[in-house]
Amino acid sequence: MALMTWGLVLLVLLFVVVLVVAKLASSGGHPPNGAVPPVTEAPPSLSSALASVPLQGQDVPGAAGMSAVTPPVMLSGVPPLESGGLPLVFYTGAEFCPYCAAERWALAVALERFGTLSKLAVTSSSSQEVFGGTPSLSFRGASYSSRFVAFEAVEQYADRPASGSTTGFAATASLRPVEEAIVRRFDAPPYVSAVEAGALPFVDIGGKAVMVGSGFSPAVLGGSSVGSVAADLHDPASNVYSAVVGEANLLTAAICEATGGKPGSVCAQPVIDLAAAVLGSPRANLGRASK
Repeated sequence: MALMTWGLVLLVLLFVVVLVVAKLASSGGHPPNGAVPPVTEAPPSLSSALASVPLQGQDVPGAAGMSAVTPPVMLSGVPPLESGGLPLVFYTGAEFCPYCAAERWALAVALERFGTLSKLAVTSSSSQEVFGGTPSLSFRGASYSSRFVAFEAVEQYADRPASGSTTGFAATASLRPVEEAIVRRFDAPPYVSAVEAGALPFVDIGGKAVMVGSGFSPAVLGGSSVGSVAADLHDPASNVYSAVVGEANLLTAAICEATGGKPGSVCAQPVIDLAAAVLGSPRANLGRASK
């Protein structure tokens, strides 16, 4: 009887271990060593501002802004990137990174056109980096719902220093092997210059396009706050509007390529047709990323 009891205990322990391993394997990689700095929750007004950036009419200045920003690199002959039967937009970056801080604004505006972001956080790039203190949102802990596209985000490092880290900043998450493989393949020549290889941020849009670095200089956001950037997204006369919305239009067109033009309420808009035309033209992809 005692032998049977110990056998049952061992079976239960083995089952628990299997559950823990399965959870780690499905949660986006190995947890970092040490405590993870908490995020600062974004006010509800930020999500509302991102979701209400106009796509018609006043978006014409955003169309003009597309000539001043860098588009994603279109891919060909690459298998679709999907999750749950939907095209997947995969992002990885770091909260200390100013180029990540800039590009997140445009990516968030684009994603809100296809679904709803929630549980966003606010952050700013490290003062120890170039363009220090660039205001931004963070995707760490965020969720996304959409009938057209899936979204996965991995913020690998926080916005504060940490001793013993390879980057000098506190680790928040690590890439899963499949994500590492995507980054190794496309965050490298010929998709980016040799100097940019391995740079952040990195975005893969359904296997149809990749974006490395920011499409515009973080200097555009210099001297702003999260609240003022959110307000400027509704002011077509502002430089922030032209840069962020211009880049968001290009990302939107790339997402439309992945979704097969769905939904039509987004993808059939004239400004997105213009953005698609920009994506079809060769562009230089240098000097816009940060290690």
